[in-house]
Amino acid sequence: MGKLYLITAPSGCGKTTVARKLAEKGLWKEIVSTTTRKMRNGEEEGRDYHFIDTKTFIAKRDSGEFAEAVSYGSSFYGIENGVIEKALNEGDAYAIVEYQGFKQIRKKYPDSIGIFIWMEKNYCLANMLLRGDSIEQAVNRIAKYDDEMLDWTKYDYSVKNNHGEIEKTIEFIENIVKTESAQ
Repeated sequence: MGKLYLITAPSGCGKTTVARKLAEKGLWKEIVSTTTRKMRNGEEEGRDYHFIDTKTFIAKRDSGEFAEAVSYGSSFYGIENGVIEKALNEGDAYAIVEYQGFKQIRKKYPDSIGIFIWMEKNYCLANMLLRGDSIEQAVNRIAKYDDEMLDWTKYDYSVKNNHGEIEKTIEFIENIVKTESAQ
C-alpha cells in the first residue's frame, strides 16, 4: 500500500501545477476530488475534478461516501473513500485539500503526510487572474489568504513556492516524497 500525501495551499500558490508535474515524473498518482463548482476553461471531467450537482453531492456525503467533504465559497468539495483506497493500492498518491479537508482525512489516515505550499499574497492573486479567474472570484479567494496561512504549522512540511522558481519547489517536494516513501 502506498503513502497518502495531502497538499494544501492558498488559492493561486501553484499546488496543482507542482503536484501534477511530480505525477508526470511518476512519483505519485492524483486522487481526483469531486466538486459542485462550475468547470473552468481547460478543465476536464475526471482529470481536474469529478463535477456533480449539489443534490448528488449531499446524498453521497450523507451516506458516508466521502473521506472529506467541505464547502469552499459557494461550492462543495470532497474525496470519496473508494477513490483513496484504489489509489493507495496502486502506490503513493496525493490529494489537494483545504485545511478542513486535511483534518478530516488525517483522522481517517493518521499516517498521511501533509505538505503546505505557500507564496506571497500578491503573486497568488496574479496567478488566479492569469489562470482565468474573474476579478470577483480572485478577490474573494485572496480574502481567505491570511486565515489559510495560520494553519501551516499543522502540516509535516511547509514549502515556499518562490515566484518564478517553481522548478525548485518541484525538486524540493520530490525529495520530501522520496524520503518519506523510503521509510
